[in-house]
Amino acid sequence: MVNPMKNLSNILWLSELFLALLIMFGIADSTMAYISLFALLFGIWKLSDVDALRFYICSIPIFVALPANALSDAMSVWRFALLFFVLKIALERFKVREIFRKKDLDFAGKIQNIIAEFKSFLRGIKSAGYYDVLYPTLLFGVAGAFSLLFAQSIGAGIKKMIFLYSVFLFFGVVWFVIKNKDDAMRVLRSLFLSGAFVLLVGYVQFISTFFVRLYDFWGLWGYVINAFYGDRTRNLLSYSNTWFSYYGDEIPPTLRMFSVMPDSHSFSILMILFMPPALYFAYAARKKSEKRKYYFVFLLMMLAVWFSGSRGAWVGWLGALAAVAYFYFYQKVPGKLQILKMKNYAAHKKLYKIIAVSLLTFVVLFPVCNFFLSESQDCQLRLEGKAVSEENRQLLLRRTLSISDMNETSNKGRKEIWYDSAISVMRHPVTGVGIGNFPLALGEKVANTKIGASAHNIYLDVAVEMGIFGFLAFAYLVWKICEKLFYTAQKFREKEFHLLTLLFFVSFVWIFTYGFFDVVIFNDKVLNFAVIILAVLYRMGDLEEKGTLMPPGGGMAEK
Repeated sequence: MVNPMKNLSNILWLSELFLALLIMFGIADSTMAYISLFALLFGIWKLSDVDALRFYICSIPIFVALPANALSDAMSVWRFALLFFVLKIALERFKVREIFRKKDLDFAGKIQNIIAEFKSFLRGIKSAGYYDVLYPTLLFGVAGAFSLLFAQSIGAGIKKMIFLYSVFLFFGVVWFVIKNKDDAMRVLRSLFLSGAFVLLVGYVQFISTFFVRLYDFWGLWGYVINAFYGDRTRNLLSYSNTWFSYYGDEIPPTLRMFSVMPDSHSFSILMILFMPPALYFAYAARKKSEKRKYYFVFLLMMLAVWFSGSRGAWVGWLGALAAVAYFYFYQKVPGKLQILKMKNYAAHKKLYKIIAVSLLTFVVLFPVCNFFLSESQDCQLRLEGKAVSEENRQLLLRRTLSISDMNETSNKGRKEIWYDSAISVMRHPVTGVGIGNFPLALGEKVANTKIGASAHNIYLDVAVEMGIFGFLAFAYLVWKICEKLFYTAQKFREKEFHLLTLLFFVSFVWIFTYGFFDVVIFNDKVLNFAVIILAVLYRMGDLEEKGTLMPPGGGMAEK
């Protein structure tokens, strides 16, 4: 029997995509984004909680920008959709509609009942499975609010805090929505589908460079950016972006895959986040054809990290390798260095081998990426009417080796920014310059945040804005996120869930290592996905601990 709600979510998602395409091709102006927003809000309200969450997840890659208004020059539809979703769940959690339907209560009595529900919710927080992550998150917020008292631009600080905590608030929505394994698996499958869509657009980009000159691609893709991020971002990226890797004046650059994202760095993080679901579904699939399909998508995602040209992501892989080495060789690690304790090590050794092999695939794919980059560059030379040279066949190797070249333009710029950032921390060790006010550390206007001014190091960025206390709170939060993922994995009786959670543990270690070279974890789409993933995993662990993860009958998740 056809599920009408599934049809509705598909129709709404296709309408969002269609509207985005209309804006891209200039057939409709940005005011059509309001129709896209209406479709989002209608779907969130009309669909069941789980289907609404799946619809939201699949819509993240195609969220369009609203026209410039008094609040922002390019506010994405997700901000209103997310808050609307929070409102819907709050009405359910505190039984607002149910209480107001009671005819035997006067208005004051109804308010008292709602307050009682809220107090019950607050009492349950300390015993909830997310408390050990909530606590450092609140500390981080307090440090941000404190730094705001000393900020030159309070408005910029408030905007950043609203942005961060509106996304963090969505954690509670996901937690409330997921009631059992079926819910979790359906949400996880939506995450995979969303990631597959981002991946598909990325490869469409890359393949197009075999037929279109990069100069023409640059101009054409500006229309895509305009639809998703607004005219201001489009104008900025028309003269400054991270879309290409350069190798000198004599040979053309190559495309750095970035898909629907504004830059290649945030795209690489998304691929790192989406690899675990792909590998999990490959492991859990019963049919060989399905296994091959998911393994193939996993390999394409791993290859896409190379194609992103993000050297920070490549270096971050070493952090992931260290994490895998830790639990793979756990029995040989000295007791004093066993900072995360493992249970049933022998029973899960096969899973650790799967993770290790999958991670080492990254190195194996190096020559594959190098080959296709060289072919792409040859096509660019032909399109320009130039002779193809066999001397430049190691493009990826050259870019990889440039990581250690301190005189390379990008590395030199980073060093200067890190130096200025360190000086700023020494000048404002307690208060920082104020959350959202980082450009002041570089002697620039606060407004330059909109054009990407950052410390190119998430930890240093936080220290500059929020002082030492903010940095410690953030570092503690990062530690608790990884620690909880590690211990959540050990709660599961089913091996595939143990594998899934450890895969995400490795991915987050990879991302947080990457954080030493960039701040794109705070990109809106990246942060949305990261918070949803953490909420799903922690909720699964909580339900497993309570013995309620499996629904009655232990049915398989809907595909």
